[in-house]
Amino acid sequence: MNKLLRPIRSIYDYIVYFEFGLSERPRLYFMLWVAGFALSFGVGQLGPADWGKWAGLALPAYGLAWFIKVALGPISPWRAATYRWRKDAGLAARIEQSQPCAADADRGWRAVPPGVLVAGGVHVNRDFNVHCMANPDWDLAFDETGTKTHYAGVLKQIRQLRRPLRPHAFRVFLGKIFDGMALINEPKIAIASDFYPGMPPRLDVYKSSYLATWCSADLAHSSILEDGPSRSDAVWPAMDRVPFVQDQGVLRLDPLSVSARKRSTQIGINLLGISRDRILLIATQGSKTMVGQDQRVPLATGSMDWADRLAATTFKDLGRLAALREIREEWGNNAALSRTRALDFTAFLPLGVFRVPGRSGKPEFAAIATLNWDEADLEADQNEVHAYADQTEAGVASHRYPVPDFPTFKAAVHDLLHNQGQVMDTAPLFGVLICLQDLIDTDPDRVRATLGF
Repeated sequence: MNKLLRPIRSIYDYIVYFEFGLSERPRLYFMLWVAGFALSFGVGQLGPADWGKWAGLALPAYGLAWFIKVALGPISPWRAATYRWRKDAGLAARIEQSQPCAADADRGWRAVPPGVLVAGGVHVNRDFNVHCMANPDWDLAFDETGTKTHYAGVLKQIRQLRRPLRPHAFRVFLGKIFDGMALINEPKIAIASDFYPGMPPRLDVYKSSYLATWCSADLAHSSILEDGPSRSDAVWPAMDRVPFVQDQGVLRLDPLSVSARKRSTQIGINLLGISRDRILLIATQGSKTMVGQDQRVPLATGSMDWADRLAATTFKDLGRLAALREIREEWGNNAALSRTRALDFTAFLPLGVFRVPGRSGKPEFAAIATLNWDEADLEADQNEVHAYADQTEAGVASHRYPVPDFPTFKAAVHDLLHNQGQVMDTAPLFGVLICLQDLIDTDPDRVRATLGF
């Protein structure tokens, strides 16, 4: 999107989602605007002639008053109480030690705690990833029959928090506009199925949005405190909103099929990339992003858009389309080369699905691909990712690994997993590497043949 238009779209999305969408009376809001327009037009056309020149100011005046009400809402001194959002550090530490629920554990899911300099652990299912996701003869069709009921359940939960959400969202949106990374509410794909070997061949998906995920899943890890005249209470504790249950002192992550009824389980896409001249490349997240700032990430990382779903026929096809879109957005800025040879995959290998407990069990699609561009051809969008660099001094993690053959490739994956430097890795990078290592350990021939070693 054009950088000049993005702040305008951000303001529009804030108003539509938080002021209208979460309102108890959205129709009243609409009728008031219609009435304001009718009054302005009616007075100008049907009222006394002397009033006509002032009638056109009625609607702008009404709009200005409404905007002042929205803008001053978070800091109004006459509010009975104000709200603070505070990340629950103790809960976050317990979540990093969480385990899959009993049903998922029985189906093969396991927790992998974060290693040194890794921002968070993951939950993975090796059997599902190796025998299903990496199997070219296996795939899933889409089932959208639950779209309305699933999203309605998510929206119901978000509306219960509308009083503390509006002022917090206003401050966040305003701050992101001023730092050049204005937020927009893009349609996203949410998952309501559990992944396991032998699962039904249809994936329960529904149309969600970026803000639905942010409000229901990402912000769930923060307690909401209400500061009144004589007290400060955690009226919405994080533990009551994250998708975990306590089992003999251990937190267990709800299955996706359960969590999806209350939280938008938006699915991410994470791609490891090998350039045409055989360089395995790792990126660094931009410093203005909402998650993982300045940490190492897969070459392309993001979330799947609903537009990807509309263009895809199966789950793996969806992963490929989303990965290609992301890598073109983040690394395909070589305009001269794009005109003659668009950035594309010469091979694409799905590695699996993993979940990130630190983001309410968010599911992530993991893959690796070989590219048709050399390392020197790739040009980064600096708003999204920083360019990679060699390990040129002690304590700096490498972002590029020459992999001319399979042994050097395996050594690079081992080095990445054990993080030989003073740079933090994101949980998605850790998760995609775990999926890749599992496949190398169980079916190295598939990795070697697909990637052309």
